[in-house]
Amino acid sequence: MTANDSGDGDTGANELQNYPLVTSANASGNLGVTLSSTPSTVLTLEFFKSASCDGTGNGEGEQFINYTVLNTGPSGTLSFSINFGALPTGSYVTATATDPSGNTSEFSPCQLVAPEPAPLSAAEGSGSRLRQALAGVSGEPVWRLGLPADLQK
Repeated sequence: MTANDSGDGDTGANELQNYPLVTSANASGNLGVTLSSTPSTVLTLEFFKSASCDGTGNGEGEQFINYTVLNTGPSGTLSFSINFGALPTGSYVTATATDPSGNTSEFSPCQLVAPEPAPLSAAEGSGSRLRQALAGVSGEPVWRLGLPADLQK
């Protein structure tokens, strides 16, 4: 596996196109992604899921999920979230990037699909736990700052 380089200025097979990094993935299908590549370049990013990673920790591209087309802009960097629908917990997501000339990166390192956190109940959503936690940090009722008097109870 060839390491990514800043600005993707190197040359070689497939112009050594940098691969995207899937930084997070959850069962709802939310993916966090970053990429450093050639500035102001339109790239096609393809996403895949697999039951396991290969021996190097990279993806296998077992099943195509979806793709997106983005421009890297003047900085050459992308950082974004995207959702392609539910993913099986415990599977792995990987990605590739392809430039306009058809140069495709290696598969990115695998990202484990995490379970979705349990939703908050109405009682938990009321903020009572947060107020208790903040009051215990310094002894001051921080949650009261800036609230109208009738809400400071």
